Amino acid sequence: MTLRDWISQWLKEYKLGTIKERSYHQLVLLVRHIPDALQDQELDAIKPIQLQSFINDLRKNITKYSTPVVMAGMKVITILCLL
Repeated sequence: MTLRDWISQWLKEYKLGTIKERSYHQLVLLVRHIPDALQDQELDAIKPIQLQSFINDLRKNITKYSTPVVMAGMKVITILCLL
């Protein structure tokens, strides 16, 4: 399963309908900033340092996102690191 597939399933199965619509929309927007090269990797091939690099870049480059959105991204990263 690729990261792209996992994120799609996670959003639909775990988040849709369980959080506010605005929060869901912010997560969808956040996902758009994950590089395709990372999203197309198999989950078991992704290294924690790649995920941390994404979060670091997000913090530096995406100023329009609020801290809660970045924190949500960090939660996703934590979940992925535990897989």
